Amino acid sequence: MATAATPMKSAAKGISADAKPFDWEDPFFLDDQLTEEEIAIRDAARDYCQDKLMPRVLEANRHEWPMGLCRRLWDFLAEVAEQRRQSPAHLSR
Repeated sequence: MATAATPMKSAAKGISADAKPFDWEDPFFLDDQLTEEEIAIRDAARDYCQDKLMPRVLEANRHEWPMGLCRRLWDFLAEVAEQRRQSPAHLSR
C-alpha cells in the first residue's frame, strides 16, 4: 500500500531545499541502506507471511476465541460488578 509522500517545510525547519520528502512507509529511509540481497530476503519474507501465514491468522481469528482471556475478563467483570453492588454509593440508591 503506497502512500503519497508529504513534502517537508524546509524553510521553516532549516532543512535544505533538496531534502527528501517524508515517506510514511519508510520514515528513516532504511530501504535506501539495504543491499539488493537484503531487499530480496525482505521481499521473500513479506511474501511468505502474506501468502502462507496471514490467511491462517485471519481464519483463526474468525473462529477461535482466546478462551483463557475471555475467562479472565469475565472474572474481572464479575468482581467489578460485585464490588459495585457492595459500594456505599450503590447501596444508598
